[in-house]
Amino acid sequence: MTFIVFVVESFTSTIERQAGGRMFQRTRKVACPECNGSNFWHGNPKPTDVLVCRYCSAAVITYAKYVEQAAQHEAERLLAEFIETDISRDLAHLKAVLAATGPRPSL
Repeated sequence: MTFIVFVVESFTSTIERQAGGRMFQRTRKVACPECNGSNFWHGNPKPTDVLVCRYCSAAVITYAKYVEQAAQHEAERLLAEFIETDISRDLAHLKAVLAATGPRPSL
């Protein structure tokens, strides 16, 4: 759990330091919790700025919370990428590599 918190905090700090408010080239699309309409952050929002739904005028999320959630999702995705491995595929790859290298000298 400590590792996840560290990753999220590091990732959030990195995002906040980026010039122009560009978030790691990911979509800035946010669905409204009231009407499920698609909304987008524009420009360079401040952490306290609130995204207001363009369809129903409901407050959707603050930019700080949006960045925190995006960092959390990215950390979860990265952890899943390294944790959820396909053992059978890895073993097959290892066997193929070992077979391609030819005979090994005996010790």
